[in-house]
Amino acid sequence: MSKDNAEEYHRSYKAKKPFYKRVWFWALAVIVIFIVGGSLGGKDNSNATNNAGKTTSASDSQNTKVYSTQDLKVTVSKAIVHNTDWLIKGKTKAPNNSKIAAVIIDNSSDAITDIPISTSDDIKWAKVKDGNFSAYIEPLQAFNASKRHAGDTVTVYIVALENYEKKDTDTIPAHVRKQIKKTKPYTLTLTKAQADYQNSLDGSKKDSKKASSSSSKETSSSSNIDKNDDSESLSSSNSSTSSSKVSSEDKAALEKAQDYATEMNMSKQGVYEQLTSSAGEGFSSEAAQYAVNHLTDIDWNANALAKAKDYQSEMSMSRSAILDQLTSSAGEQFTQSQAQYAIDHLPK
Repeated sequence: MSKDNAEEYHRSYKAKKPFYKRVWFWALAVIVIFIVGGSLGGKDNSNATNNAGKTTSASDSQNTKVYSTQDLKVTVSKAIVHNTDWLIKGKTKAPNNSKIAAVIIDNSSDAITDIPISTSDDIKWAKVKDGNFSAYIEPLQAFNASKRHAGDTVTVYIVALENYEKKDTDTIPAHVRKQIKKTKPYTLTLTKAQADYQNSLDGSKKDSKKASSSSSKETSSSSNIDKNDDSESLSSSNSSTSSSKVSSEDKAALEKAQDYATEMNMSKQGVYEQLTSSAGEGFSSEAAQYAVNHLTDIDWNANALAKAKDYQSEMSMSRSAILDQLTSSAGEQFTQSQAQYAIDHLPK
């Protein structure tokens, strides 16, 4: 090789750079680093999110403390949401805002047979305030039997739950159930009015034709009470008392009316509507008329006062609001004088 050729070869060899010094190599390396780093970062973030979710979910119930309840007083009341609910009042050592839950536990399987069924209404939990609480329990949720009878019983655990953040539609976790089962269970007993009312709801759902027929009768022959008339005379056009013979339907309606007036503290108009409603007893307007006209030993003023006390203690309503609720056609439907009597005799 000549000297000139050797020098030219040397220059061409020297001009070629190693691949790791080339621009395209480093551009490709940067892209690869971004891709790998993003993938690892996403996995880390996903793991962190999942772990945080598990921690949060666990903490929702891990810190829950179950308190027993004492000095329970059980009455049947026309609740703000459902008729013939049990009204449970009692005491507990749980702190304020602890949630009151009534649960049924199947001892054979250690499982909740129903979700918590105790709430102050359909949305909010009943809660503890200054060591006291009150909550409604709906019998329809507590019994699985298709036919209910007076005297039927159900055993429930009524407890206060501190730091319980789950919804009232969620199944209670196993470790919380175990705490609940260490408390004292209570037995609730159905009254005749409760059993009849719950059975009437089932009947109205199963027999739509009967409900439709009853609704037509109710629409075609309605009864109104003069709210300012203390005698509460029902419309004479619906009267069935002219007949000297009392039918079996009239007797049955009267028996039901007596239960609603004495056990649920209803107004006379409220009893009438419950008797004729397709979602209630489904009696004819004539039978309902006979029943309310033959109620005996009913103090309507006392019924109005009992309802007013419930609204005052359970709903913290003002006196004017209670008065409106007692007389409203969408409320209790007492006469004006009966409602005023109740307001005048409410505890100060």
